[in-house]
Amino acid sequence: MDSRQIDAVVTSTNYRLAPKCHFPVQFEDVYTALKCFLHPKILERCVDPGRIGISGDSTRGNLDARMTQQEHRETAVKFGSPRSSPSQTKDLGIFSPYRDQTGSCF
Repeated sequence: MDSRQIDAVVTSTNYRLAPKCHFPVQFEDVYTALKCFLHPKILERCVDPGRIGISGDSTRGNLDARMTQQEHRETAVKFGSPRSSPSQTKDLGIFSPYRDQTGSCF
């Protein structure tokens, strides 16, 4: 499916990889890209802020989940309440993100 068929803007972010770069560098790379994408000048030109979704798989799914949480948290702090915050990321689709298979977090 082509992004034009669903009237969407699609971006993909390259991030620095391990073992050359250590966490949280990867998170910082993708979060910086998200913040640039959410800049008001970008949104007013080509993106409906009510339709922003994020998707990724494997390690990228893990980074996307964390990035979305951070964006919601920062917006809540800025506006005083997570319930009334106008967070700009509305949808998150992650596929097989990293998970603890040892059972140590249950």
